[in-house]
Amino acid sequence: MGESFKIGIFSDTHVGRSIPRVVGDKRRAAFKHAFSQAIDVFIREGVDYVLHSGDLFERRSMRPEDTAFVKKELQRLIDAISELYRKRVNIVVVRGNHDGTSENSALDYVWHPLAEYFHVVGEDEDGGISTFFDQQICVAGLGYTPFAKKTFSEKADSIKKALSRGSFKVLLLHAFVEGHHPIPPGTPEYSTISASQALSVGADLVVCGHYHGHLDPAEKGGSVLLTPGGTDAIDLGDKGPFGVYIAEVEGGALQSLRFVELKPLQLIKSVKVSSEGAVWGIQRFVEKALAEVRSFAEQLKFSEADGILRVVLDGRVDGDDIDLRVAVEREAFKHVGEKGLLYVEVDCRASPVSRELALPAVPEKSSFLQEAFSPLGELVPEAMKLVSDVEVVLDERASTATGLLTDRDRDPFVKRWVKILEEAVEHEQRN
Repeated sequence: MGESFKIGIFSDTHVGRSIPRVVGDKRRAAFKHAFSQAIDVFIREGVDYVLHSGDLFERRSMRPEDTAFVKKELQRLIDAISELYRKRVNIVVVRGNHDGTSENSALDYVWHPLAEYFHVVGEDEDGGISTFFDQQICVAGLGYTPFAKKTFSEKADSIKKALSRGSFKVLLLHAFVEGHHPIPPGTPEYSTISASQALSVGADLVVCGHYHGHLDPAEKGGSVLLTPGGTDAIDLGDKGPFGVYIAEVEGGALQSLRFVELKPLQLIKSVKVSSEGAVWGIQRFVEKALAEVRSFAEQLKFSEADGILRVVLDGRVDGDDIDLRVAVEREAFKHVGEKGLLYVEVDCRASPVSRELALPAVPEKSSFLQEAFSPLGELVPEAMKLVSDVEVVLDERASTATGLLTDRDRDPFVKRWVKILEEAVEHEQRN
């Protein structure tokens, strides 16, 4: 049958995430807690490989203690496996959108001290794209790009060629896969990868990050599509379960996949308070919302975990929606601190009856930009990538006071924009 081995698989750990800000330190602790639990599972299982499908960190400019934490936990994994099982673990990661860009990646901070067993796949290198390969497994991937469909088409032959060397072949992606994931509304088609593309490279296992929900494995065209989801709720509306996978391989074939659920540091619940088409007054919404708050607080009495509640207000309200949100928040916040209730988030989607007007549809940002940049012709993708890169740097380095970049951070983008415009003018003149 050949050698057997185990693979620990996880994704979207977002170490360093501190949303909602009002309980940021507690949420940051929760993501670290989940990461440590995942390492505990991998040690207990005695894995030979660990695969991470992107967004190891929350952002490129993470806190130094977040980097130190990840290094320490991965070293704990390496040391424990070596001591308990007398073998070495290889850790293979693909870059996610929160990990930065290929030129400026947070993964670089982890790579140096763990160079012997920490491997980043899916980035351009001389002669192709970076992969991991040994006698048992070959792992290829594609680091995050806002133009996933086009980029994957360009790299598919290199990925397929790389995977052809392996006995067991794995593809790591950080992208939504059409035909496998429920694509979030507003996601531009060019930023997704089709299931047929993912299956075309001949991988035995395709591990998909970026989609935060957990999906059951799906076998298609001789490959297994696997979406682990996050290790904790990235957003308060994420339902879970949250956890990791253990894959067992024997003789170059996948024998089993087991999902191991992690126990969250905080209990997060999302509830909806809806008028169900009727028109409610503000006070009725407040009463119904408070009933949910009290019920959750009572649930926390029997839980070891603290809790965060998200209340979605839906339907129609006889009054101002802003007044409604403020009224619910004012009453709900009175219960924060009781019985382990850390925070209540109020998401008001109720429509005031006085404002039920037919408004023109607002185009999605990507569609608007495509239209705005259309005079640039073949340079539209470059302009769109520039926008994406600016957004990443703004998120990391924008002034907390003004929301703007310094001249030093802004200048490279200005130069890129000028170059795009100059090339567009030259192309117009040639034609």
